[in-house]
Amino acid sequence: MNGQTLRNTIVIGLDGMPLSIFDLVFENGVMPFTRSVWSRLVVSESNVFVPLTAPSWVSISTGVNPGKHGVFDFFYVDVDHSELRPVTKAMVERPLVNEITATSGLESIVLGVPFAYPPFVRSNNVVVSGWLTPRLRAWPPGEEEIARRFGVAEGPPSPGDLEGYVDSIVEGLERKAELIEYYYTRRRWRLFYFMLPEPDWVFHYLYGDILEGSRRGRRALRVFERIDRVLRLVFENLPDNSFVVLCSDHGFAVARRAVNGNVLLERLGLLKRRESGLSLRSRLLLSVARLLPSWLKSRLKYSSLAFLVRKVGAAEPFMMSSLPVDYSSSMAFMTTSYNVYVNPRLGREVRQRVRSTVLEAFRRYSDMLSVVEYGDRFFWGPYVGRAPDVVVIPRDGFNVTTKLMYRRVVEDGRWYVHSSRGMLALYTNDGDVGVRLPGDRLPSTADIVPTVLAFLGLPLDPEFDGEPLLEGVDPGRLGRRSYRVIARIGKRLARGL
Repeated sequence: MNGQTLRNTIVIGLDGMPLSIFDLVFENGVMPFTRSVWSRLVVSESNVFVPLTAPSWVSISTGVNPGKHGVFDFFYVDVDHSELRPVTKAMVERPLVNEITATSGLESIVLGVPFAYPPFVRSNNVVVSGWLTPRLRAWPPGEEEIARRFGVAEGPPSPGDLEGYVDSIVEGLERKAELIEYYYTRRRWRLFYFMLPEPDWVFHYLYGDILEGSRRGRRALRVFERIDRVLRLVFENLPDNSFVVLCSDHGFAVARRAVNGNVLLERLGLLKRRESGLSLRSRLLLSVARLLPSWLKSRLKYSSLAFLVRKVGAAEPFMMSSLPVDYSSSMAFMTTSYNVYVNPRLGREVRQRVRSTVLEAFRRYSDMLSVVEYGDRFFWGPYVGRAPDVVVIPRDGFNVTTKLMYRRVVEDGRWYVHSSRGMLALYTNDGDVGVRLPGDRLPSTADIVPTVLAFLGLPLDPEFDGEPLLEGVDPGRLGRRSYRVIARIGKRLARGL
């Protein structure tokens, strides 16, 4: 490898994008530019540690599994106040790839990547926050005004109907594309990393419509027309000696049967409800929802009625962040579709007994579940003490729900859900380097950071859980370096932002 060559890397995240959707949109003529370059990319499905946005993006950005970076969920449970609190950057125990490159003196720009703000590294590092940050923030401070000038939205839209929802996503994506163009073409950088959450936002309500080619589904494809324009911008302005990574944190699927996790825990006597904090409107709606057959609940969820419920302020009992669960008095509960927690205030022996009970209870549904395991065995690393007590991941075609609007442990219906297969597409215009996929496994989300660093000629951390997907680069000649200290020092700096 020529040490004098200045190389550049571009990482493009498409939240929730399964590989199969590219074939569908190509057939519909929706992404003509992407289709024209697709054969030049090395493309594969990818393995994700857990198909949940927060931990999966941190794994993509750090090159390690959640047991090493410390993020397992969107939330952590404050049992003393019986509520969920959001996970923040302060809980990330490893530096993100841009923080590694910036520390190495390479100018880095990151737009919309979960947990990139506040940055652990301030020099050589431009960061514009993503939708998981409570409000739009940026570093250095002057960049925030630039982001606001482009009118970048701070989170998913919440209009009153599905058509308005899609329109709002498209409008927001157009503004975001202008922001990307500004930083990509007018600023100096060696690492350019951005994430687009819009595919996930659309799939959660319209994935089935897109697969079926319904009128609503065809309307939703406008989102991918805009993404195609962004990819065209990237490739047509690609510097020489560049490496492009296109990736997702999980895929999507249609599930026809579900295990209702919190209902199961309630049946076991481990979960207690708390509806006193809900509004009267929310309690009435929850009572009605329990009476409806599962197929009707599914149909209503993917209709404009779901947006109306949110608009009138009655969506609390159906939202991940405000489930009617008494976390203080419950012995076990689920927060998201994959994580079961045992109340940390229980004594050690009781906790272990409850953990065992929960594990065995979910294993009775192993025909629907691909993973049922203790969290501290499924993950590995110094932070497995934060892991969920039990990890539950469904098989293809199945779902695990946390909602307490269901009456039975197992119900049939229709859900648009995350799947454990993401996508990965790699491209380089550097003639000295090629792409090499693993011969004995699918590539992993943990392979992305080692690949980026190796292409840039930077040392690899022996704690990485992935490997470079490159030919023409000898990892042994790059050297080895631990980067964990960047996060330790950076946390002190980040507190002031």
